[in-house]
Amino acid sequence: MDMNRLFFFFLICFPICASSQVADSMWINNFNSIVVKAQALIDKKDYSNALIILSEAEAVVQEGDKSNSVQFGELRFWQGRVSYLKREFLQAEIYYNETKQIYEQQLGRMHPAYTKCIMTLGVLFYVQKHFSKAEPYFLESKLNYENTIGTENLDYAKCMNNLAGIYMEWGYYEKAELYFKKSKSIWESKAPEHPNFAVSINSLAVLYTTMGEYKKAELLYLQAIDVRKNTLGTNHQDYAVSLSNLGTLYAFMRNYDKAENLMLQSLHIKEQIYGRRSEPVAIDLNNLALLYKNMGKDESLEKYFGEAKAIWEELSAMETSYYATVLKNLGAYHTTKKNYTLADSLFKVALQKYENILGKNHPDYASVLSYLGHIETKDHHFVEAETYLLEARSILESSLGTKNEFYTSSLNSLFFLYWEKQDFHSATHYLIQALHNEITSLQSASTHLSEKELQSFIVDFSKRVSYCFSFIPHNNELIDECYNSMLFFKGFLLNSGSQLKIYANSDSISQDYFNQLKAANRLLSIEYSKPVASQEHVSDLEEKSNSIEKLLISNNKLYSSAVNQVKWEQIRDQLKTGEAAIEFVHYQLYTPELTDSILYAAMILRKGDLKPKFIKLFEGGN
Repeated sequence: MDMNRLFFFFLICFPICASSQVADSMWINNFNSIVVKAQALIDKKDYSNALIILSEAEAVVQEGDKSNSVQFGELRFWQGRVSYLKREFLQAEIYYNETKQIYEQQLGRMHPAYTKCIMTLGVLFYVQKHFSKAEPYFLESKLNYENTIGTENLDYAKCMNNLAGIYMEWGYYEKAELYFKKSKSIWESKAPEHPNFAVSINSLAVLYTTMGEYKKAELLYLQAIDVRKNTLGTNHQDYAVSLSNLGTLYAFMRNYDKAENLMLQSLHIKEQIYGRRSEPVAIDLNNLALLYKNMGKDESLEKYFGEAKAIWEELSAMETSYYATVLKNLGAYHTTKKNYTLADSLFKVALQKYENILGKNHPDYASVLSYLGHIETKDHHFVEAETYLLEARSILESSLGTKNEFYTSSLNSLFFLYWEKQDFHSATHYLIQALHNEITSLQSASTHLSEKELQSFIVDFSKRVSYCFSFIPHNNELIDECYNSMLFFKGFLLNSGSQLKIYANSDSISQDYFNQLKAANRLLSIEYSKPVASQEHVSDLEEKSNSIEKLLISNNKLYSSAVNQVKWEQIRDQLKTGEAAIEFVHYQLYTPELTDSILYAAMILRKGDLKPKFIKLFEGGN
């Protein structure tokens, strides 16, 4: 199972701590002048000297016996900022919490300085992907702003953006969309020339990419690129981020040439800004490797994945999901090269990282279990493989549901395990489930995906049809399923996508029904992609989709005939005595290993047959 995800470098606007209170005191003036010097060094990324200067400010505070003053809270904030920028997150948390405690005591919880401090704490947890820790700080900031400066302020817009980012990660897409739109609206009305306007545009585009709303996302990414080009120039990190995100979108849309060009531009800019050994460059290297994997260019995969891994290790950033994912990606590469020992070691480290960061009920954790199960299957360690794969299936069922593509992939992994184990009964069970899930997904996808996007579904389904035909010698009960799957495959190819739309748009009533069906199925697709706990109104949407489709079918005979998938029994029952229906098929041979052979066969039906007959004809090569 391949659950690799491309990373989005999601920019969050960091709050600037409020300036210290004005007081006619020599030590405070001295303190302020020192902090200004430290801030200038921080802006230059001279963190070592900034800390030295800040230690001088700390000495000033201690001499004045003001360790509980607002100034000391500000000092701790800037020390926390330096620790954050050095990726010393635990130390940053300690400093920020001291600031929070002092501001709460001295200024109160409604003071702007306190609110910005808790926003910063939220950002600290957000970038570590500790979303459950970040959310309360952002929610408290939101409430404070609503009770003080109101909901049309730029600081409120930042808070909306950050909260939306959490809800997007959790799969609460409607809430995320609402908050992202609010943030974008504020920036657009208050500061359309500010670079943060592009941040809000970019954030909403990332959401639409996640939701599969690629056209909406593309327009927003292009707008963000234009804003950043005009406000920041083409050698700025944020401009590179927009290029990278649009490249990621084009990769999802399988427009690989455009994707590669944009990602290489982004990589070049980030190298100039950060240097080759930096996290932004590591993210782009990982994304490029995944792109080349999809393009079938294997020669650069190990190099790019390996370099990304080395960079995170050099940065001491091994306790992040980024690092875990690049380990998984590198392990997947070595699995395809049959370097199972090396792949196994990478997967086991990734598994532990995911457990520590995301927990054992997360789909990413399940994806690594599936890879480990695959390796154990290949090594004929069937007990271990079964343990891994059944746990992965259970996690995916509980977290994503049974109508998600990753759950279907887990069924496929179990099919291959039991085939290798020669438990043909269990293998048949899982293969049939996978086939049925794929048919359901294709039927729904045909109404709202483009022809290009549908091809990826069709390619996956054609593989499962090949599995089915290859497995017939071990269980001829599959002949029925193979015949029906072949009929569906041929019928779907003839009537999918554009053809269905042509039929549906033949009259205004059908067109209206089809648009409603498309919207309902798109929403269902979004819900099925979420964690089960986050899914909303699925039963209502399913009922709505079914009822609209019935109306469309009853109103439009052409559409009805296109979506009505014929079963083998219907063909048999229409035959006359002495007639036969013959379907010729060819398929890739699996044993269960993929081979270079293409087999040609015939499926024959006669009047009164209890099941179709399957006859091998000859073998060819690729």
